[in-house]
Amino acid sequence: MNRYKKSRLFIIVSVLSIISLSFLFLTTKNSVEIPLVSSGAKNVVSVVNEVLSGPVRFLSERKMFFQDLVDTYGENQELKKTLSTLKDEAAENQTLKKENDSLKSSLGLTEEAGNRVKIPALVSVRTPVSWLNKMVVNRGSSQGVTSNMLVVANGGIVGIVTDVEENSASVQLFTSSADFTKVAVRISAAGEAVYGILSGYDIENKAFIVSQLNSSADIAVGSPVVTSDLAGDMAANLSVGQVKSVKTSSNNLSRELYVSPSADFSAIYSVTLVGGGDE
Repeated sequence: MNRYKKSRLFIIVSVLSIISLSFLFLTTKNSVEIPLVSSGAKNVVSVVNEVLSGPVRFLSERKMFFQDLVDTYGENQELKKTLSTLKDEAAENQTLKKENDSLKSSLGLTEEAGNRVKIPALVSVRTPVSWLNKMVVNRGSSQGVTSNMLVVANGGIVGIVTDVEENSASVQLFTSSADFTKVAVRISAAGEAVYGILSGYDIENKAFIVSQLNSSADIAVGSPVVTSDLAGDMAANLSVGQVKSVKTSSNNLSRELYVSPSADFSAIYSVTLVGGGDE
């Protein structure tokens, strides 16, 4: 159908609609009943009304649908924020619990250190790259920290203070395979005190190495090892671990002890720094 025919059809439909509406107006206005015209006009009006009301209903329904989607999206966003907050709070509470448990363990252990200075601290830096070598705690010279203080955590000694800043200190861990700081220790062997030197850490066996024993007394597996009271500059009676095995040299002239650490090095949250002279 060309444009001319479409125009003619549009004009005819428009004229008929106007005529029908006019007759309907007249019959309504003047209460004049023209059955055929009145009925036809009403039919036309009904059809027009139906055609126009359809899109209106459709748009109204779509508006309600999209409004529901927007409301649901907003609710989901709020729920996600709430869930994220709850997860963060749960993680923070778990961390605080671990810190408290670690600190209680350290404080209980350091009661054996007598009148030595005891400074509680939190681990502020421990990177994966140097996990077995060192860490940083949040106490320094301003809080009385000095070099060579022993560091206690999770039931035993874990390291020694090497560098001190105003509000932080570096700790060399006893699991470090390099630059190991030697510490004098005492082993309880069948009622006899045997002294030696904590001289290294065996990564493969996950055990400390104690050498330079001053006695040939028999040392049983499971014998407790603590820091020595002969080392005047370091705190004594701090738990080191238990004897795991005894290694004797081929000429039977020297022995080494492998000692399982008392401390758990996998998760150190809080520590106690011990030493530095009397309070």
